[in-house]
Amino acid sequence: MMMLKKVERCRISVGALLMSVLLWNCGDGDKGTNSLFEEGDRRSVLLVVDAPEGHESAVTIDSVQWLPTAVFPAPGQMLEIVGDYVIAFRNDSESVFELRDDLRFFDNDDFLVDNFIPFDLPLRLPAKSTTWQRGEFVLRGGPDAARFGLRTLRIAVTLVEASASDG
Repeated sequence: MMMLKKVERCRISVGALLMSVLLWNCGDGDKGTNSLFEEGDRRSVLLVVDAPEGHESAVTIDSVQWLPTAVFPAPGQMLEIVGDYVIAFRNDSESVFELRDDLRFFDNDDFLVDNFIPFDLPLRLPAKSTTWQRGEFVLRGGPDAARFGLRTLRIAVTLVEASASDG
């Protein structure tokens, strides 16, 4: 009989936890709900921060996919948002470039949540080719980051011309 009471308390605690998660995910009806994992109208924008003169439009994006996959509590009432990304950079010029980029994530209201600098930079872009960048991003955002979601990824790139013999 005593063991049964402990099991019932555990069920109530798990039930309360599930109810809290459900309410947190539903939001309060003010502007956004939990749009963090919804693909909806997610956008990606290429921003060329610096490039050799005349080559500002030499590199474009063939395709981009990014998706938050998990949210964890972090110190200081922050949230840690983890996800995956894949970007296909297209170099349409005859020049070889080295690309450095950072991924800037914005919410529904175009407010910067956080930015992420990929590993393995610079990325070498051979002439007339497509080069893929893949990885996992880790962001830190305030408590509203999960509620207002991530809507826009601005890929800020810096291009430097490399010689064809560099390796």
